[in-house]
Amino acid sequence: RKCVETTAGNKLFHIVVDNDVTASKIIAHLRKRKAGRLTFMPLNRLKSSEPNYPEGNTEAVPMAEKLQYDAKFRKAIVNVFGKTLITRTLEIGTKFARSHKLDTITLDGDQVNRRGALTGGF
Repeated sequence: RKCVETTAGNKLFHIVVDNDVTASKIIAHLRKRKAGRLTFMPLNRLKSSEPNYPEGNTEAVPMAEKLQYDAKFRKAIVNVFGKTLITRTLEIGTKFARSHKLDTITLDGDQVNRRGALTGGF
């Protein structure tokens, strides 16, 4: 759970809608009522390409493949979690981040960014 929440960050609170028309109508309603701001993920606008996951290994597992969700939300799931692998350790994560240009995260929430940054603690 921790690695999913850490990976999603603020995107965990984005609202998935069917299309941009729906999002626009809700935003107009929010603006009219001065009811705050929300971020939407319209499924018709999301561009989520399938990453090049490492094959035939047990050290790194694509996070998007470990989550349970309705197939109609695949674009949103791939958009948020598609470029992240789950690994047992930061060392393994570093190896895959470099070789496959994907972010990695341990079950404890320690991260290796594909650009080289490491985040962790507690």
